[in-house]
Amino acid sequence: MKRTILFSMSLLIASPPASGQAIDVEKFTLDNGMTFLLLPRDEQPNTIAAGWLANVGSVNERPGITGLSHFFEHMMFKGTTTIGTNDAASDARLRAEQEVVKNRLNDLIWHGQSERARRGEIDDPWDPMHDTDEIMALKRQLRDLQAQHKAFIVESEFDRIYMNEGTTGPNAFTSHELTYYILNLPSNKFELWAWMESDR
Repeated sequence: MKRTILFSMSLLIASPPASGQAIDVEKFTLDNGMTFLLLPRDEQPNTIAAGWLANVGSVNERPGITGLSHFFEHMMFKGTTTIGTNDAASDARLRAEQEVVKNRLNDLIWHGQSERARRGEIDDPWDPMHDTDEIMALKRQLRDLQAQHKAFIVESEFDRIYMNEGTTGPNAFTSHELTYYILNLPSNKFELWAWMESDR
């Protein structure tokens, strides 16, 4: 196998570059470390294919959180702290309040209910039939917060903004070591893309 790879590599080195490989790419890096690769496409001067990647993927997962990278990729289309809400301050407050309640619920179930199950008092710590009064009260509180939160959510706003500005083909994928977002947009909407994606 090693010989085949080395032989293939020597063929590549000895072969003259194909005409499609002579690409004049402009590269620059911002102060925050983000690197840009720019390639002019004179045949399509009014359209930009723009994308960005994050060095995260399934390699960052472990048993118990497998699939999280791909799930997160999809969630990134839902909105941001400013896009997908009609009141960013209320949205942030309600998300923070829900987080506190969810953390308390998880603590009670993972520790209190799991301990009860270990002692044989209940068979399933997650079964609502075994909820304590405190757990039931916290679940009601969480449902109430979620209902309040719905009033501030603007569904599909991220996609709608892009589509209304003439973008096409918004997509993403997650692989072993990276997550990538791409779309095509009118060249006069590059600033919009930069703002939307930095917010994402």
